[in-house]
Amino acid sequence: NEKLSEVGFKNLGNEVRKNLAVLRRTRMPAILIEAGFINSDTDNAIWDANSNAIAQAIGDAVLETLVEGNEIAQQDMLQADSLQREGQQPQDMAQDMAEDTEPLRYAVQVGLFRNPENADRLYREMTALGIPAESGNQGSFISVRAGGSLSYEEAYELSKELTELGFDTLLVTI
Repeated sequence: NEKLSEVGFKNLGNEVRKNLAVLRRTRMPAILIEAGFINSDTDNAIWDANSNAIAQAIGDAVLETLVEGNEIAQQDMLQADSLQREGQQPQDMAQDMAEDTEPLRYAVQVGLFRNPENADRLYREMTALGIPAESGNQGSFISVRAGGSLSYEEAYELSKELTELGFDTLLVTI
């Protein structure tokens, strides 16, 4: 609420409504964010003028909530906030923070299943199309991935190709 009020919306407070179907019918943590009213000319004008700032405010608020209590993440956020106030852009901050670390490697996940038969079916479908695929345990799930260990750019291009073939994709770090 605080972040969205900084963009121009009126802060109407938080309301816990656990009986909403969109929240009740999920098996993962979920929130519903209502930012403005579609039938309000004022709210529509705020959206039109500030869509990127609104998205950033929502992202910042979610990130702050997720890292509460995590001292290392809080230190990273403080460093990023300090750099941003000094005029450094987010992509520059990410580069600075990553200079001392190994580059991330990626794969393209195309499925995550509880049922091994479903994972095997997708794996066979991909290999029949000549797509190098692998499956493996991810906790209590079985993931099906393509691409092995790729750079971000390689994984992104593979993701686009798989999407064109009708697969749902998600870039994951490995």
